[in-house]
Order: sequence, then structure tokens, then C-alpha cells
Amino acid sequence: MTLPRANSVPEWRAALGPAFAVAFVTFVVFSPSLWNKFLRYDDYGYLLENPLVLDLSWKGLARIFTEFHICNYQPVVMLAMRILYTIFGLNEFVYHLFPLMLHTANTCLLFFILVRMGIRPWAAVICALFFSVHPLRVEGVVWVYAGFNYSISSFFFLSAVLAYLIKLQEGSLGSLGSWTIPILFCLAALSKSAAIVLPFVLLMLDFLLKRPWSRDLLKEKIPLFVLAIVFLFVGMLAQYSGGAADVGHEFATWERPVMVLKALAYYLVKTIWPVNLSVIVPYPTRQELLMPWSYGNVLLLMTVFLGCLVAARRTRTPLFVTGWYVICIFPALRLVPLGHSLVGDRYTYLPAIGLSIGIAMMLESLKNVKRRQFALAVLGAALLCLGTLSWKQSKVWKDDLSLWKHTVSVVPESVLAHTHLGSAYAMAGRLEEARAEFKTVQKIAPDLTHADFGFGKVYGIEGDLERAAQHFERVIQMDPTHHEANVWLGIAYCGLKEWKNAHRVFQKARELGGNVPEQFLEEVLKHAQRKTGESP
Repeated sequence: MTLPRANSVPEWRAALGPAFAVAFVTFVVFSPSLWNKFLRYDDYGYLLENPLVLDLSWKGLARIFTEFHICNYQPVVMLAMRILYTIFGLNEFVYHLFPLMLHTANTCLLFFILVRMGIRPWAAVICALFFSVHPLRVEGVVWVYAGFNYSISSFFFLSAVLAYLIKLQEGSLGSLGSWTIPILFCLAALSKSAAIVLPFVLLMLDFLLKRPWSRDLLKEKIPLFVLAIVFLFVGMLAQYSGGAADVGHEFATWERPVMVLKALAYYLVKTIWPVNLSVIVPYPTRQELLMPWSYGNVLLLMTVFLGCLVAARRTRTPLFVTGWYVICIFPALRLVPLGHSLVGDRYTYLPAIGLSIGIAMMLESLKNVKRRQFALAVLGAALLCLGTLSWKQSKVWKDDLSLWKHTVSVVPESVLAHTHLGSAYAMAGRLEEARAEFKTVQKIAPDLTHADFGFGKVYGIEGDLERAAQHFERVIQMDPTHHEANVWLGIAYCGLKEWKNAHRVFQKARELGGNVPEQFLEEVLKHAQRKTGESP
């Protein structure tokens, strides 16, 4: 296709009605999340215990722009959280409303992008909703940690794409100036480093719109490529300086590309059949990688790719969708395995935009009225199913117990899922159920620290501090860098009145980056001062 002339694009006032419909449906589908709780899984680290957000001094403001936090550099996200904290405190409703409002805005931006590309409003509505209400969006919207990252970054990313289309149609951005797109790109990349793919995405748009390849086409994107290199370097520095959980040493070289293919196959299958979604999908074991029947999804992936190559003889749309998707998902593929999960639903946020554009293009290409009506009926039924699934999936994220019960039901072999469920039971005072989960962890992974750490917390809550201390000491013997175990061991020592030991492990915890509760630290320092007769 070619980009329509500016005077043939529907006036923006005429598109307000359909845009409002898109926004209304999107907001309603995810509205159950507004009553969700903060989760201990990253919400605490990124918000409730984040000094870059909670320190309201001028020095704290400067730290947002000069420090990494949990292996990331995201000053725009931190600034947004800080502003909300200044105005509303730690109001759970507000922190769930903000990413939902931005996701709704992103859906409207996608709608206007489609209209700018010459897609009729009815098709643009359906395809924008296909993006917004798909269950794979739930994780990136209702989880506060992921919601802020992806909704803010994608808002600037989509704004840059829309500005690019306006520039192509009208020759310039008028009073906005030529630096609008680079500025939007910077804001997107400073929210989430995955946005560095923008210049490649714009090249894919050029391919779809049949812009003639020339030196000028590449030259106009040089500033964006330079910025992308800078942000790539900053992102890598943040990852490695922060000690991101690299599990790459556990896998042979040949296994890494295989896991990339399995991850892509997972995203393809869950896009088509989005059930049994989980916040954790463990890496496959070596035994699983060697089993031939574990490659069914990969065969499906290769079949779809070959189909796209065949279809590319008649239209550019399949190659555009494939290119956009792979480019946007590439930063999240585990060529260098990190963390505890092979995939993440939130990583599909930007890739799914290209898929929605592709569906819109295919709808627009249907000239036969009956075929178009049939396609509309199928997509309408699909949207109803997808919206219902997303509504239900939003409730899964209600609180820690709900999330980890669901996760354990989907991936019962996950040590991390059972560990978090046990911790959720312990924090809820359901200690026998917590103990049962940690026993399961012990059976699955007896050589890891998870079970001992969990048992230590359970005994600590019960008041059996000696047994709690024994378990925490065992954790530290297995992993001396476990800062949380040092914190909990120090708390247990405080309860046992072993102030010297408490002071020692609290110091170690702080050296490791642990967050020692002020009341315990003050108590330990007070006793140290009494013993020495001077300020410690």
C-alpha cells in the first residue's frame, strides 16, 4: 500500500466517536484491576521500597537521573511514580488507574495511526481493540511494575510513529518542529530501553508503505540510530552493573538459539490461544530440550514463517508483520538467559501493535463485501472472547495469594511460584499452608536456598526465633550474598537479644544492598552505644 494524501484522511473530529468507543471498551475490560493490591513481586522493589521514588528531597530528584535501579535506567518512569507519590501517597487505586489510562490512550493512538494509514474507521476500531483487549496485554497493564514501564514507554513510542506518518503525509510537523520525533524517542527509551527499536520499526513502515529505498530514507533516521546506540549502551551498563540474574552459564551454546525459537513459538501459540497465562514460564530443562516432541510449537512457528514468505509474493503485509514483531520482541528474547522466566506476556506489548496493523491491512484488502462481512463477524466474536478472558485474567492479579495460586496451577514445577505462594500464605498468617508450600519447594529443589528461607520466615512469624535463625544461617552458608536472609537473621537475633550478632549481619545486609528496617537498626545501635559508652 501507499500512504494516502493528507487531504484524504478523515478529519480528526469525525474519528472522535470511534476513538471514544475504543477507549470505553478498553477501560471497561481492564477495570477490575482498579481494586487490585500492590504485589510483593517487583511492585515493592520498584515503588514501595524504592528510594528514588520515596525520597522527596531535591537530592532524591537528582538521583532519578543519575542512578540505576534494579538493573534499569528509567528516569521518566521514576519521575512519574514520584509525582504520583507526592500527590496521592501510596494509593493503590491511583497506581492501577494510571497505567490503565495510558493503555487506553495508547489504544487510541493506534486507532489514529491506522486511520492515518488509510484504514477505514470501522476496521481501525476492530484492530485497535484486538491489540488492547488481548489477554497478553493484561500483565503489561494491571501489574503496577510492568504497567508503568510499558504504558509510558509505548505512549511516547506510538506518538513518535504517529508523528512520523503525519510528517510523511504533510511534509513537516509544522509548529512542532523537526525534533519532535527524536524527543519522543528519547522519552520512550528513558522509560523502557526496549523502545530503542523505533528506527527499525520506522523502516518497516517505509517498506509497507512502498517508499522507494534511497540514501535520503536512511539519512533521515541517522539521529534516531545514534540515539538508539547510546540508549543500548546505557541499558547494557545498567544490566551488568546491577548484577542482573544471568543464568546463561547453565545452558550450552547450542541450547540458546533453541530457547529463542521456543520463546517465539510460545508467543505465537498464546496469541492464537491465550489461556493458562502465567507470570512465570520456567526455562526448559536439558532433558526437555532433547525430547523431539517438545518441538511441536517450533514446527508451528516455522510453518507460519514459510507461509508468510509464500504470501509475500502477493502482498508485503505478512513480511511487515513478521519484521515488526521480531524486531520489537528481539530485546526480550533470551539469547543471553536472564532472570527466572523464559518469556513474559508484557514483552508482547509493542510487537502486538504491528500484528494489529497487519490485520487492518488485510481487512482493507478484502474487496468482496461478503468476505469482509464474514471477517468482521469472526473478529467480532474473537474480540468478545478475548475481552472476556482479559476481564478474568485481570482478577488473577488481585493480590499475592490470587496471583501465585494461579501460577502454581499453571506451572506446578516452578520453584519460584511455590516459594512466592508460601510467602503469601505466611504474610496472610496461614502458616500451615505456607509450610506445605515450602516442603514442596524442598522436594523439587533441595539444593536451593528457597525452602530454608521460607521455613525461616514461618518460624520467625510463629515466634520460634532460634529455629528461624538456624534456617537463615543455613541460607547464608549456601549463598553468602543473600541480603534478605541477612536482614531476617538480624531481626531474629534482635528477638533473641543477641545484639552483637544482629549488628554484624545488619552491616553485611546493608553492604549487599539489603533494606534493614529502621526500628531494628536503631535498637541495635542503641545497645551498641550502651556497651561502648560512645556513638557507634
